Amino acid sequence: ELSHGLIPHATSIMLPCPASTFAGQIMLKCFDGAVSLDTSRGSCHRHCLPGNVSSGGKPNDYISIRRNVSHGSLLHGSERNLTCKPGFMQYPEDQLYVIGVTDKLPYRIPLRLLSPTCGYGTAINEYKEVLCVALAEKIMYVVGAQDNRIYRQTLSMVNPTSFWGETISLTLLASYISISNGYIFALGVFDLEVYKQKLDGMTQDSAWEKLSDDTLPLTSITVVKNTIYASVGGSRIYKKDQLTPFTKW
Repeated sequence: ELSHGLIPHATSIMLPCPASTFAGQIMLKCFDGAVSLDTSRGSCHRHCLPGNVSSGGKPNDYISIRRNVSHGSLLHGSERNLTCKPGFMQYPEDQLYVIGVTDKLPYRIPLRLLSPTCGYGTAINEYKEVLCVALAEKIMYVVGAQDNRIYRQTLSMVNPTSFWGETISLTLLASYISISNGYIFALGVFDLEVYKQKLDGMTQDSAWEKLSDDTLPLTSITVVKNTIYASVGGSRIYKKDQLTPFTKW
């Protein structure tokens, strides 16, 4: 509610909006004892109370960013930079890499630009459709969506038309990969078991070490230090120690 004094018939007055909760000015006009707002010549805009906003991006198969970020009071028309909370992401820490649901192409965006409506622009590589992305030592590793082969390329060389070359492994078809502590971990296409191999010295013919022997229909894996995390259909998450691989999930 906005209080006002006497307004003569057929005249108007401009009043400031309550400064504690609003910004702007509003015009009131009187005609035959009735006061009305002239919204064409002013308005009140409410300041923002403390709260939370969500930071999200393009929907994708394997990475979901949806984190609440807290903020204090904001004056109408003002801006404030907020630091996003960590989400499920691939390194490096200042970039988020995702895979498009429909086109299966890799995209990336600086974390500082994440917003509920941010766009990802052009795919960082349009040559190969991929199932997943993993990064290590400025190298990008991907699994081809058409052949389930693992490929790699220096990050600085990745562009929309760059060629991925030959697969780095002829001994395993994978559906998902993860990299940790100098090892690459892969989920086998046919048996849905977890394998690993040391990146240093890896060749196309190098043998993979099998780390599981279960009947769980695994769909993805993530390795953090010595722990392997695996999901089943996106509904359940299991873990096991890679140092004792044949224990139960």
